[in-house]
Amino acid sequence: MSSKKKTVVACVITCVATVILTVGTIFYLGGRDGFDYLKFQQVKSIIDSEFIYEHDGERMTDYAISGMVSSLDDPYSIYYDKESFESRMSDFSGNYVGIGVTMLYPEEEAYPVIQEVYEGSTAETAGIQKEDKLVAVDGTEFTHDNYNDLIDYTKGTHLDDPIGTAITVTIERNGNRLDLTVERGDIKTTKVDYRMVGDGIGYLRVAKFDENTVPGIETAMEAMYGEGMESLIFDLRGCPGGDLESVCAAADIFLDKGVIVYMEDKKGNRTYRYSDEEQDTIPMVILIDGNSASASEVFTGAMRDRERATIVGVTSFGKGIVQSLITLPDGSGLSITTEQYFSPNGINIHGVGIEPDVRIELSEEAQNKTIPQLTLEEDTQLQGAIRILSETGEQ
Repeated sequence: MSSKKKTVVACVITCVATVILTVGTIFYLGGRDGFDYLKFQQVKSIIDSEFIYEHDGERMTDYAISGMVSSLDDPYSIYYDKESFESRMSDFSGNYVGIGVTMLYPEEEAYPVIQEVYEGSTAETAGIQKEDKLVAVDGTEFTHDNYNDLIDYTKGTHLDDPIGTAITVTIERNGNRLDLTVERGDIKTTKVDYRMVGDGIGYLRVAKFDENTVPGIETAMEAMYGEGMESLIFDLRGCPGGDLESVCAAADIFLDKGVIVYMEDKKGNRTYRYSDEEQDTIPMVILIDGNSASASEVFTGAMRDRERATIVGVTSFGKGIVQSLITLPDGSGLSITTEQYFSPNGINIHGVGIEPDVRIELSEEAQNKTIPQLTLEEDTQLQGAIRILSETGEQ
């Protein structure tokens, strides 16, 4: 799968705020950016006075704001109605209601592509596989315009109790279409997988950075140290990102005092995140691939610039911008691109990605499997990481 895909499932997110704009403020701002508030008001007045059918003012407001945000031509800037925003916020808790897949929706693709199927999820039980194209849900086909609406429907945000309710998903696999029945379930996305993979070599995989990630890493490290771990493989393949504070807390575990990342807004103002003096100094290899994005790249970039780990795999996704989640007074909200971020050495990887120190590709057959499904014999990247730690004597 190309590393130059547009990801629509996860991103570095920071600062939740409440924004209240008075009418006077709105009109004052309008004079600066060319937005014609008078025209907007005139169209609303015409509809109210002339349109012969009943209309829903709240729905009209949602559509108007959604269109305004869509006009930015930024796939990461999105307006959410109240129910959708509540669902979006729950994604960062490490648990959500859904079917248990991560998807990418490249601009050149007609349908979203399954990037990962979570272990133990209802999607896995139903037979959905990595690289399947998700064509439709309950007969409604995906387009770039209705993507977010269908994702919310898949999660059951319109239902009081969606867990256990079933949907029919149409997938396309090898040119054939299949209808599968999938139940909405309580999906846990943040299990940190770990095990020993060689003599003194520990393996830890993070699927997403959120509030459960650091406790998961700490549990894994303690357990593997108890099994004699002397070096570590940190697997970020397929990790689409997550929360900025969580990834910085994770990086802080392995870094001494210094910069982890800094953000710069449209005015040039910078905000820094730092690691403290306390550090786990275990030798590390980090695994990345074309779906390692955003927060994964914050972690990897910090480790690369501060010469803390060897990077193995293929070029990462290349998302070097930050979204803020902004809560509006009625409970709806915005995800809006507000900053770009830079690694400690001042490198912005947006649209470029991070090049590994050691490039190793998976076979085409192996690329069609999720990372947890790969055997050691199939996983040439993991083999390479083990070999590096073994041959350099960094144990």
